[in-house]
Amino acid sequence: MTEKLTTGVMRTTPREYIITVPAVWSEKAQALTRSCAEQAGMGSAESLQIISEPKAAATYALGSMDCSDVAVGDTFVVCDAGGGTVDLISYTVIGKDPILRLGEAAPGSGQLCGSTFLNRIFAQFMEDKFSNNPGFDDEALADAILDFKHGLKRSFHGQGDKNYSILVPGLSGDGIRRGRLRLTREDIIGIFDPVVTEVITLIVNQIKSTRTTVKLVLLVGGFGTNPYLRERIRQAVGDAVQVNVAIHGWTAVIRGALMKGITKVTANLPNIRVESLTARKYIGTQAHARYDQDEHRGLQKHADGLTGGYKVSVMQWFIKKGDRMRETIRAKFLFSWDFLVSDGLSSITMDLLCFEDPHNTGQTPQQRDGRIQAMVSEAGAIAIIFSVLFFVIFCALYFIYYVRPRRIRGGSPTTSVRTGYTGTSGGWVPGAGGGGGGGGGRQFGLGGPNIREEEGRQGGGGPNIRYAPGGPNIR
Repeated sequence: MTEKLTTGVMRTTPREYIITVPAVWSEKAQALTRSCAEQAGMGSAESLQIISEPKAAATYALGSMDCSDVAVGDTFVVCDAGGGTVDLISYTVIGKDPILRLGEAAPGSGQLCGSTFLNRIFAQFMEDKFSNNPGFDDEALADAILDFKHGLKRSFHGQGDKNYSILVPGLSGDGIRRGRLRLTREDIIGIFDPVVTEVITLIVNQIKSTRTTVKLVLLVGGFGTNPYLRERIRQAVGDAVQVNVAIHGWTAVIRGALMKGITKVTANLPNIRVESLTARKYIGTQAHARYDQDEHRGLQKHADGLTGGYKVSVMQWFIKKGDRMRETIRAKFLFSWDFLVSDGLSSITMDLLCFEDPHNTGQTPQQRDGRIQAMVSEAGAIAIIFSVLFFVIFCALYFIYYVRPRRIRGGSPTTSVRTGYTGTSGGWVPGAGGGGGGGGGRQFGLGGPNIREEEGRQGGGGPNIRYAPGGPNIR
């Protein structure tokens, strides 16, 4: 950019960066990407926009379609077949006036089965064929792969009995003439089919997961323009589903990412908006619950010194895979922690955990095991941190302005203080509490000889928790 624009223009022009990532990237990978981009001078981690590649591609490809060909209720599957990954996402049209409004029809999916795997299979084909040829070396292999990448990989259609050829300078033997190796249609199909079959499986499964009639499969990305891949997909999905290649399919991802960024600047320019998303995994944390002999059969229980009964450590899922969500609305859920005053805790840190349920069984683990992963690592930790100092300050301020006399417990007056927390995928921020409304309230009562915590009643936005401090224990 500095070569096209003056240094002064570059210095005075505000810039924002939008990073596209494959759909299969985890939150940990995205957090590390943010951290690296921040260190590279691309802006603060909070200001950087990250968008999945299939979503960016869909934003451009569907936004470029003629709205007269689209009806409310139509469902589309967008397949971004690139070099490393193949990512899919599906949308249903929920409105088209004044702009095209979409909702995700099913959780997106993806896999490492892009066109670079064709290069690897072709390289193995060449090594098997010429490993004993004295003229075959790394340079000859590199020349052959380069010719394959810019020729057959892009144009192969698999029709007819036409023979194909690959540049193999310096090699001689059967099938080689004037420095080119002759390949049959079956040879090329044998190279393509292992990868094409995986792509078709992804598309068919995505169509099934929408649980509705799909009108169109839209192909974007470099590999998506290959005629053989497109024809094989048409055969797999049947005549009832159209299979088209998007305009500017090679650059659909970057064009869609720019459209997404421009939306933040002006709401009048874009002609498409994604209004609802589908949760791609279960998200929650591990917490203690009262032991139930039927529900927790087979799980290890522990004595609960606060209740005199038993407790068990189990998963609590705040978000379930397949839940409908809005990007602009934060998910709210309850969190509570029991501890003794004598423990002297100053803060609590917990991992936000996820379970992908790759086979969509709907069955979640009761306890954390190898199938459950932390959303991010320490490099970009999404932790739930409650500071005692914050509570003290907040409660003191609330006490000053909203003192409410309560009944005497254990000879000391009790005062109630309420605050709430709203849980989000990016951390925790203060929210409206009050009787459990607006994301789970907390009620602290100062008084008597015992300290108890009782599960509150469900109210508006979520449950609340009541603390009545006054003695050596907290229950």
